[in-house]
Amino acid sequence: MADGLDPLAIEAAESGGIELRAAAERMGGRLDVYARMLRSFARELPDLATALADPGLDREDALRTAHSIKGLAATLGHSALADVAAAAEACLAALPAHDPQSSAIQRLVGACAPAAVALTRLADALPASGPKPTPQPMTPAKGPGPAVAASASVQWPFELEALRQRLDDSDLDAMALLDRLRALGAEAWGPEWAALEQAVQTLDFESAAAHCRALMEATPWLTTPA
Repeated sequence: MADGLDPLAIEAAESGGIELRAAAERMGGRLDVYARMLRSFARELPDLATALADPGLDREDALRTAHSIKGLAATLGHSALADVAAAAEACLAALPAHDPQSSAIQRLVGACAPAAVALTRLADALPASGPKPTPQPMTPAKGPGPAVAASASVQWPFELEALRQRLDDSDLDAMALLDRLRALGAEAWGPEWAALEQAVQTLDFESAAAHCRALMEATPWLTTPA
């Protein structure tokens, strides 16, 4: 455990063919964030496989699905699944229409269920929570909007804009920015923040970016530093 990794997590990763150390490094050592992403991806995989097995799926949608699986699998350390998804993506790119009977697509569909099991098993062996943020004193904000940390009111526009940019780029650094905003008291924003947080945690970066923009537009003082 010199590197901070539990032996059970190491064993789960090795048995599932997951490159735990490399993935944990990409997450900045935040194993709790990594665990959430593993679970989210594992929950998504059955639906993605079902979509790919549908002969009525549009070719462009099939391409996006294979590409998403490839990218997320690589980010989370499941290189074998990423390779299978890359082969399916290449196959789709060469076909005039989506063909779920092609061997490459069938291999990807078949790889999703065991990958989901491996991802979930590893997630269960990782810590469920990260370091606790330091509480900050809260004071009413000037103008419309929730109560915010007294020292943070000027930070909001910059933090939200940075988050929006990461979301637009589907950059996993968005997870760290989300944690920082939460530590500053962003939960006081209510339903819009909750929707944004949920979208990020389920890796739906497109929806999360839309919620981020809506939050900034609905709260004008956030868009102009004091």
